[in-house]
Amino acid sequence: MILSSRSFLFVAAAAACAVISGAWLYTRLMPMRFLESGYPSWVAKQKMLHECKIGSVLVVGDSRPEAAIIPAYLLLQTTNISVGGTTPAETYFFTREALKCPNLPRLAIYSHGMISYLSPRETLWKSAVRYGYIGFKDLRDMADVAVRTNDSTLSAVNTHDGLTGIVRDFIYSIGFPSVFVASLIEGRGIGRYTSNTEIFNRTTATRGQVTYSQPAANGLVGVDATVTDFVPSAMEIYYFNKTMDLFAAAHIRVMLLTVPVSETTIREIKPSNNAAFTALLGKRLSWDNNIAADLSRLVAWPDELYVDGSHLNDHGARIFSGRLAACLQGWDEGVGRSIPCDLTWK
Repeated sequence: MILSSRSFLFVAAAAACAVISGAWLYTRLMPMRFLESGYPSWVAKQKMLHECKIGSVLVVGDSRPEAAIIPAYLLLQTTNISVGGTTPAETYFFTREALKCPNLPRLAIYSHGMISYLSPRETLWKSAVRYGYIGFKDLRDMADVAVRTNDSTLSAVNTHDGLTGIVRDFIYSIGFPSVFVASLIEGRGIGRYTSNTEIFNRTTATRGQVTYSQPAANGLVGVDATVTDFVPSAMEIYYFNKTMDLFAAAHIRVMLLTVPVSETTIREIKPSNNAAFTALLGKRLSWDNNIAADLSRLVAWPDELYVDGSHLNDHGARIFSGRLAACLQGWDEGVGRSIPCDLTWK
């Protein structure tokens, strides 16, 4: 039977819709089978949030505290929901969800490295949005803040797919199949289920700590050393301050922490950048009495304790977590009570 042109177009359109619908359904229902290894750790942490398994101490930030802080080593029950590739903007939205729980933590450890304050990254869409933990409304909030603060860093992010602005926000927010193509190919459709399940179980067991085991190509020179001039994003500063305000409103004391970098890294960081980073955090520290500990100054630990110049290896994380536990010993949540702590290498 020969189809007319109109019938052919109808059949072709119906077939295309069926393929897209099938792909859409698969990517929504089976992400553990094909998404990259960062996804299952996100899922584990979001599951802890949704079940309000937080404890007395909540750790938020980027990949450095994610690798450095082992909750089991701390004397108080701790949950580490730090996530690699995030900036203060994503951390604000994660924190906001955590503070919806009925039983709030007594202390928050807030930790972002220097580079996290510079600008949003493509991981905002590729991870946080694509994995389903930041939605369209949140992205539009960020866009509005960027306009109000005259910050062009958000619109300048290249996700390498030709998408920008509200169209990009919408496509990623609805999980359109096109944003999963690369992962589907690399994961062979179903090839990552076993490894992702293992990562999910391991992250759940460690209450959010993730061990980094692959050395970076640049050895022990961390990403902070690549910063030419430290000019923080106005939008990122806005969300940093807004997160601090959330903790203050909930009467949760804050430890403002910068995880140490390797000795090689700190030698390569421009002194002016280090000073500017310290000054940025110092603005909040100068008046915020809710901050119980200032560990924001960047310090260095021996190179052999690092996977790369930024992330502590397993041995380094154990030492660091032990030192942090000693800082917390004897501390309570009393207003005005400071946490005595010195994380310089000894």
